[in-house]
Amino acid sequence: MNTCKNVVREAHLLGGLRAINNPGSEVIIFPNIIHNKVAIFNIPSHDSFIKVLRNLGLVLVGIDFYSSPEEIEEIWPPEWYSFSRIISNNNPLHDSVRSWSNISFHAYTEQNYCLADLAGRISFQLEACEVRLRHLSESYHIELYSLCKLQKFEAGKEIKTLNSFNIYLAVHSFLVESCSLRDYLAEFMRLYVFHQKYGNEQVSTMGALRKKILKKEHEYDAFAKILYEATDPDSEDGWLAKLGEYRDLVVHSVPLAQASTRSFLVQKLSHLGDDKCLPSIALPLPANPGNISEKRSKGIYVSSFDEWLAALQKDAEESKLATDALEYCCLANANLTKLATDLIKYSPIKPKTPVFTKEDIIEMRTLA
Repeated sequence: MNTCKNVVREAHLLGGLRAINNPGSEVIIFPNIIHNKVAIFNIPSHDSFIKVLRNLGLVLVGIDFYSSPEEIEEIWPPEWYSFSRIISNNNPLHDSVRSWSNISFHAYTEQNYCLADLAGRISFQLEACEVRLRHLSESYHIELYSLCKLQKFEAGKEIKTLNSFNIYLAVHSFLVESCSLRDYLAEFMRLYVFHQKYGNEQVSTMGALRKKILKKEHEYDAFAKILYEATDPDSEDGWLAKLGEYRDLVVHSVPLAQASTRSFLVQKLSHLGDDKCLPSIALPLPANPGNISEKRSKGIYVSSFDEWLAALQKDAEESKLATDALEYCCLANANLTKLATDLIKYSPIKPKTPVFTKEDIIEMRTLA
């Protein structure tokens, strides 16, 4: 992570908000239209940026670091870290993307092409999830900014605009990429975690891992027990099962925007201290994606006006308690990153950073 003080830091916050810190101590929260006031404050030190945001009750999605004119002009992407890779201040967690890439490199040098291929796929998908999460946060911000710019923000009001489609699409993309990562990790676990007893089993998905291995091993192996609960749709800790249900819903059954009888973004107030508020938005996720998929697999979702009206009222009540899509994807990404990081220790070949010297240069050519 870029810890240089001569950078622009743009913190992505839940609800589509941004906190911008140009070189110096001043931080601006953007956008802000509540009470016709601009939220500006100073941080006591460069390293206190994240801590101060959290103390104000703001929830971090991630941070963009702009350190060159090309990044500011959007020629190159900024350096991006999701909150799952950040500890209390500016210190990164173990960088799984780089570690898995370095495992792949080292495995190639050792001619272990199976591990090299799989580690490379895991590294790619970790980065893909990071990028998809940033895209989702960006689509939230564009929606919120447009509402504030046009002075159409109204707390408590449900909305859909021309920008809303991109939020739904970004959620779909994250769910697809994250479940590809989930299945690559399952494949790795069969090959290198449970290989001694299940070397002949064919596993390429998390569902197959649960059915063929975890179902048998969870009574004896502590790690298998954790994964068995994570893949249990009836468990409070079944985060992998829930992730799979959301992915299956949007891939096999129905787009998220049509998953229930009503689907809108909600304009909300985020509290900044005791008496200050900021605008924000949320996309309530359906609470029971598995039930929706099951019902749709049996035919038409509703067959009469009365049935539609009852479903409408039920969905309206459930949406009040529903989890926001951006918040959910942040937590899912954090859990996947942690799982990928925990699995590194099982790799038979350790990460090795590529080092190139002049001996690696094959040929020098003069450019015409």
